[in-house]
Amino acid sequence: MVGGPKTAVKRLSPILDVLAPKPDEGARARLAAHGPRRRRPLREDGPQRHRVRPHAGLRRGLRPLRQERVRPRQREDRAPVDAGERRAVLAVRARRPRLRAGGQRPRLARRLHRRFRRGPLDARGRDGQGRPHPGHHRLAARPLLLARQRRLHPPDAERPARPVRRPRDREGREEVSTPGPDENPLVEGLERLPVHPTSLVIFGGLGDLAKRKLLPALYNLAHEGALPERFHLVGTSRSEMTDEEFRKEAAEAIREHSRREPDETVLEALLADVRWVAGTFDSASVYEGIAKVLGEFDEGAGALTLNRAFYLSTAPDFFPVIVEQLGAHGLHELPDEGEVRIIIEKPFGTTLASAIDLNQKVLSVFSEQQVFRIDHYLGKETVQNMLAFRFANRMFEPVWNRDHIQSVQITASEDIGIGSRAGYYDQAGALRDLVQNHMMQLLCLLCMEPPIDLGADEVRNEKVKVLKAIRPPAPDEVDQMAVRAQYAKGSAGGEDVPGYLDEADVPADSNTETYAALRLHVQNWRWAGVPFYLRTGKRLARKVTEIAVTLKPVPHVAFGGSDPAHPTTLMPNQLVLTMQPNEGVSLSLGAKIPGTRMRIRPVQMDFQYGTAFVSQSPEAYERLIMDAMRGDATLFTRNDEAEAQWRICDPIVSTWEATPGPLPQYEAGSQGPVEAASLLREIDSWRRI
Repeated sequence: MVGGPKTAVKRLSPILDVLAPKPDEGARARLAAHGPRRRRPLREDGPQRHRVRPHAGLRRGLRPLRQERVRPRQREDRAPVDAGERRAVLAVRARRPRLRAGGQRPRLARRLHRRFRRGPLDARGRDGQGRPHPGHHRLAARPLLLARQRRLHPPDAERPARPVRRPRDREGREEVSTPGPDENPLVEGLERLPVHPTSLVIFGGLGDLAKRKLLPALYNLAHEGALPERFHLVGTSRSEMTDEEFRKEAAEAIREHSRREPDETVLEALLADVRWVAGTFDSASVYEGIAKVLGEFDEGAGALTLNRAFYLSTAPDFFPVIVEQLGAHGLHELPDEGEVRIIIEKPFGTTLASAIDLNQKVLSVFSEQQVFRIDHYLGKETVQNMLAFRFANRMFEPVWNRDHIQSVQITASEDIGIGSRAGYYDQAGALRDLVQNHMMQLLCLLCMEPPIDLGADEVRNEKVKVLKAIRPPAPDEVDQMAVRAQYAKGSAGGEDVPGYLDEADVPADSNTETYAALRLHVQNWRWAGVPFYLRTGKRLARKVTEIAVTLKPVPHVAFGGSDPAHPTTLMPNQLVLTMQPNEGVSLSLGAKIPGTRMRIRPVQMDFQYGTAFVSQSPEAYERLIMDAMRGDATLFTRNDEAEAQWRICDPIVSTWEATPGPLPQYEAGSQGPVEAASLLREIDSWRRI
C-alpha cells in the first residue's frame, strides 16, 4: 500500500468516525454509557451499593493507606473523565499505569480484540465484560475508588471497587449523611458495638494490674472503635497527683504494655478528659470526689444518661470496704434509667466462709445483675473456643462421655518463680491462685451439658451443675486425692535459680505450696468413673495451659500379628486443647508405618488458632471490660458458682493449713514432684510438660 499503514489509517479515519456508534448507541440494556448527558459520577452509596465489595468491618467507604493525587489533563477534543464532586469514583486514566501502582491496579482479564470497528467497550456482544490493561485505548478503562485520606484501614482494604450498574432512568443519587462535628473521634470510621455511654472508675487506677492490663485494654478498645461514643475514665488511689500527672502515667503505661504500637491521636483522645481522685478507700472524701466528677460528666452529657462502672483493682481486703462506701454515698444506683455495675477482681474470698461473707456484703448493696466477678481466663479466645468446639461439632458429642473417655488432665504450668509477688503468693499458694478459679472454670466448660442458648444464666446454670456434681473431700481423704509441693533450687532457661524458701521476703518455715495436683470425679450420668487430674505449679519445665482428653483404647487389635517378638501396641487417641502458648487443638491418631509389617505409631492432626485466623486475638481484659459495660455476664462468675468452687477446695485448704511441714520438694525446671504419681491409676500417666 502506497504511503504505508499509517497513511492508510489516516485515510480511513473519516470513515471510522461515521461508522462508530454514538456514545449511547448499542450499549447493553443494563449499562449506562459514559457521556455528558447530565450523568453524575458513579457512587457507591446508591441503590446498587450492595454490589460493591467493602472491606470486612468497614463502614462508610473504603480507606486506602495512601492517596494518589490525579491532575486532570484531558485531550482538548475529549470530555473530562475525572470526577470532580465530593467522594466520587475516580476514573483513572489509561496510558498512565503508574497512577495505579501499589495495589490499585485491577486484575487482568482477557485481551481486547484487536481489529477495526470493534465498537465501544459496552457495545452489545462485544467487550463489555472485559477488563482492559492500561494502554489498550486512549479513554479511561475502569473506575477506581480513591477514598479520603483520613480514613485509615489495613492494607487489604486498598483494592479496586466492583463495577456498579447505574440505572438509565435515574439522574441523581441519594446522599449519605456525614458525621456531625460532635462525633467521638475514637471511633471515627470504625465498627461500633452497642455499648451505652459509660463512666468507668478504677480503684487502684495506677496499680500493677491497671498498668499492665486495664489501661492497655482500654486503649486497644479505643483504637478499634469499640468504646462508646461518650466514655469517661476516673482513677483513684492513695497517691496524690493531678489529672495531668495521671494522664502522663497512664499514657506511659499504655506505650509500655499495649499489644500494638499506640497511635498518638487515639491515645490523646482517650486520655483527654481523665480525672484523678486521691485518698484512702475508707475515706468519705474519696467517694464525695468521685460523685462530684461523675456529676460533671453527667451534666456535660445533657439529656443523655451515662452508665457507671466501678472496677475494684485492689487487694481483696478492700473489696467490702469499697462496696460499703459506694452504698453509703448513693453511688450504687442512679435515679433515672442509667445502669450501675461493679467489677470485682479475683480472688473472691480466701476460704468458703470468707467468700460467703463477701457475697452477702456485696449483695446487700448491689443486686446480682450489677455484680461482675471477673476471671480473666474466661476472656481468652481459646477458652471461649471450647464452647464452639464442643457444641458446634457433632463428631465429638457421641464420644464425650464415660463410655469412650478414659481420663482427663488439665495442666496450668509456669516456668517462672514468684518474682516480686512473695507477699501475695505466700498467703495464697497454688491452690487458691489457680485451681480454685481458673482451672475449675476450665473443668466446667469441658463437662457442662449443652445449654439451651448462650445466655448468661443458661451457661452459668450448667456450670453450677458440674460443680455440684463434684463431691467435696473429707479431711481424711485429702491425702489420697491431693498433692502439694515446693520448688527447690535448680535450672530454668539455662540459668541457676533459687528455691522457693530462698526467694526474697518468703519466710524460711513457709508451708505455702507452689505446686498442687488434684484428682476429682464428676458424679453424674455422663462422667461417672472418669478421673479428672488437675495440676499447676511454678518453676516447671515450661509454660503451658492445656486440657488433654484421653480416649479408651480400641477393644480388639485385629492386626496384632503372629510374631510375639514384635507385638503391635496401640496408644489411645488423645485430644489436646491448648490455651497457651500455642493456642489450638491436636488429635493423635494411629497410622501405619510404611513397610512390609503392620506397625502402628501415633501421628498428630493439628489445628493452630493463630494460623487459621490471621487476625490478632484481643487480650482477655478487652473482651471482659466490654462485656461488663454492655451488661453481659456470660463470662463472669455468679455468686452460687463462686461458693460452689470454694466448697470443693476449702476442705483441701483447711487440711493443708492444719498439717505441718516440711513440704515435698521438686527441682526447678523439672516435671514436678514424684509424689504426684500417687494420684494416678495404673493405666494413666502424666503428660510431659
